[in-house]
Amino acid sequence: MLCLLLYWQTVNEALNNLLIEEEDHQGLRASIEAFDNFDNIGLAQKLEKHELLEFRRIAAYLYKGNNRWKQSVELCKRDKLYKVCPIVHCGCV
Repeated sequence: MLCLLLYWQTVNEALNNLLIEEEDHQGLRASIEAFDNFDNIGLAQKLEKHELLEFRRIAAYLYKGNNRWKQSVELCKRDKLYKVCPIVHCGCV
């Protein structure tokens, strides 16, 4: 069973990397919402440095989904993504 899980993680990460390379942010968002067997934090760290805003927005989403609120909020503030900022969505502001 462990081999199967590692296989799917490898497949998901390869797909996500291909979508990043193709700059397909909609496909990447769909992939991460459909499949959760990948390194969420590793992907978020990669995306937060991406030149396209939509990929940095996905990074903030991944951080939020992994309870990394501080990183998500800092990324939102840096990109002025106030409408998607997790603090706004949780009613803290």
